[in-house]
Amino acid sequence: GYATFGASGARWDANLTLPYLRIDRKEGGITSQEQGTGDVVARGVYRFLPESEDGWSLDGVGALKLPTASDTKGLGTGRTDVGGFLSLHQQLGIFQWTLLGGWIQGVSSSNDTLSSDAYVVGLSGAWVLDRNRWGLSFEARGATYQGEPGVREISLEVFHPLSSKWGVKAVVTAGLSDGGPRQNVGLALVRLFP
Repeated sequence: GYATFGASGARWDANLTLPYLRIDRKEGGITSQEQGTGDVVARGVYRFLPESEDGWSLDGVGALKLPTASDTKGLGTGRTDVGGFLSLHQQLGIFQWTLLGGWIQGVSSSNDTLSSDAYVVGLSGAWVLDRNRWGLSFEARGATYQGEPGVREISLEVFHPLSSKWGVKAVVTAGLSDGGPRQNVGLALVRLFP
């Protein structure tokens, strides 16, 4: 699971994610488990093109992953990563679809089995139903470690406004490849700014 602390305005969004991980491994008939805090991720979004009359908009996203998790326990990579992404959106009534593309670059690491960079692509749909904003997304990322499969995952999320300034967001993610976690659950308390 994870906790996300964030803020947003009319053309920007920023957050900090603090994950807590539990990893179960089976090797040679022996099952082991590691758990602890994961790598902290800071993310910022800026809306370059506000929504047009026909519903199109374009966001730029920057992300920074700090190596706060134990790489010896397998909870993190032990390196700093930076990423840049573009998100193209179209709003169609209560439905919005998004196409995401970007790149992650590893900055520093003493581990030569890590891939130095990775692509990120995704497709998602979101809709509003009874004040709740629902979303379903698919994301694919390049491999973290050389010679291993990349991450493929599908996520379902819901955002529920508690008031005009506060909301709560829940996310459930299922891994579709051996390159990432099998499942993940997250809950975020979101503070909205005018």
